[in-house]
Amino acid sequence: MTSLIEAMVEGLRQTAPFQSLPAMTRPQDQFWHVLNNTLLQLRQPLYHQYLHKPVPKDKVYDEAIQSGLAILHVYAANTGTHQAIVRLMNGHTDAISFQPRPLGANWTAQHLLQPQALLDSDKDPLTTAGGLPEVSTLDMLHMAGKVARAFAMCSVGPKVPSNGTATFEFAKTDNQTPARLIYRPRDLPHSAPSFVVSLKA
Repeated sequence: MTSLIEAMVEGLRQTAPFQSLPAMTRPQDQFWHVLNNTLLQLRQPLYHQYLHKPVPKDKVYDEAIQSGLAILHVYAANTGTHQAIVRLMNGHTDAISFQPRPLGANWTAQHLLQPQALLDSDKDPLTTAGGLPEVSTLDMLHMAGKVARAFAMCSVGPKVPSNGTATFEFAKTDNQTPARLIYRPRDLPHSAPSFVVSLKA
């Protein structure tokens, strides 16, 4: 029987950012490397000011956002997630919710991960197979938060604190765009268009 992680790794190979993903003996090693490399891609877009680096070029933002969207797309496709909502306040992630919520999972800055049972590797469907390195549901929630922040910074400018809502929409059928991210700043007039990016084929 194919595990959740195995299915996600195979799904990643169908996406543009990871078409040349090399084979590894253990799929959880493969998925951990994908996650870690994507976090490294997001490092400069998110933290260039702290690193005393210049503002990254649009290509750097785009590649990091596409990698993150691909990971979230395959996670959503294998868990029945249709949408993710991320609330940004003063440049920080304030709340993350997957809908319908896998196992009721959500995260807020005030209450952290809920339900806390998901902190138990025996109860998180991504980690029940055991072994290291682990990639958890909490990692997926935070990936959504980081991708949302990177896209917000790319959309309104890295020097403007991000305040708004980022909505990830995941395809329910093969005829739809696999994944897209819509960001609406809080003070944006309702008549103004939102910022939108889609996972490239």
